[in-house]
Amino acid sequence: MRSDRLYDARYRQRRRSSPVGAIVGLLIVALITGTVLVGGGAYLGQALIAVAGPDASGDPAGTADPALAAATRTARPDATTAPVRGADATAAPAGDPTPLPSRRPRTGSGPAVTTPEPSPVAEEIGGIETDTPVTEPGDAASPEPAPTATPRPWSDLKPKPRKGPFSMDIYKEGAMASEATPAWCVPAAMLTMLNIVKKRKPITSVEEQQRLYNLARRHSTDKLTGLGAEPEGWAEGLNREGIGPYIVHIGMSRRLAVREAAKALRLTGRPVGILAWRGAHSMVLTGFKATADPAWTNDFEVTDVTIADVWWPRVSSIWGTSLPPGTSESFERLTEDFLPWRRPDVPYPKKDGNFILVLPVRDDGRYDPSQDG
Repeated sequence: MRSDRLYDARYRQRRRSSPVGAIVGLLIVALITGTVLVGGGAYLGQALIAVAGPDASGDPAGTADPALAAATRTARPDATTAPVRGADATAAPAGDPTPLPSRRPRTGSGPAVTTPEPSPVAEEIGGIETDTPVTEPGDAASPEPAPTATPRPWSDLKPKPRKGPFSMDIYKEGAMASEATPAWCVPAAMLTMLNIVKKRKPITSVEEQQRLYNLARRHSTDKLTGLGAEPEGWAEGLNREGIGPYIVHIGMSRRLAVREAAKALRLTGRPVGILAWRGAHSMVLTGFKATADPAWTNDFEVTDVTIADVWWPRVSSIWGTSLPPGTSESFERLTEDFLPWRRPDVPYPKKDGNFILVLPVRDDGRYDPSQDG
């Protein structure tokens, strides 16, 4: 017989227990259990199993009484029994039917309850909450509508903005009023501008120049001394005559000032006043030629200008002969007349060294350099 079957009940004959064997067995058990009880209080049934050893069916070896075998199999410590020294007090006893804890904590003694994942936040459409986004009819089939073409900012101008070199001139034949006296350049320039803008027969009379001269002087600054009028009186006089709005514009350089003058003329369709001869004389810009249309792009340069010089047909001993109105002259020719402001008798901290314009702006606010920056 193989040694691994020595303790198998199927290959061992049953025999009755003798009184002597039982007594010897009890003595041996008593010696063993006495030691175990001193060490930790083990139970009799556990000692019997340790001595005899279980058979293949789970019954204690050498147990003749089936009832005793059943008792030893179901023996459990009660709640008052102290744990065995060195044992883990939190470990579940061997054979405990309680399952190991799952990854999710559970409450109570029942099986672990799996909490379903929260549903997506409901979307409210038309006052009704729904978890499924509502698709409007035709959304899947209809392509995204093409954006409406945005018109260019100055598409309402005449002529319409366009690429390439640009030129314009708004001068009207007979519009220029030659100044009646050497001190009336401002009212003569004002009258020339009124003749260009207003739909009327041009007026060049001395009486009208006198009236505008008085108007411009009333609205000039307190710095005014002697004869003449200042650019502030020029601008305000035009506003009161109904062809404004006009403002006094100070340019940091000649090039920038002329560019601004051309842009204002293009965007308003009204002439521009230029303070020439270091602020001692008035001219009217009625046209220009540029490398590009100021209404199309800011990347342009002025190459030629058209000036109505109210000093014409006189000849100045300092500034030379003036050109007749409607004559185009180069930007370089203009630099001989359009010089930085400098009055010999009165300082003007804001104007001195700069280039002064009487500039038209739009009454709809779409073009007003005074609001820039």
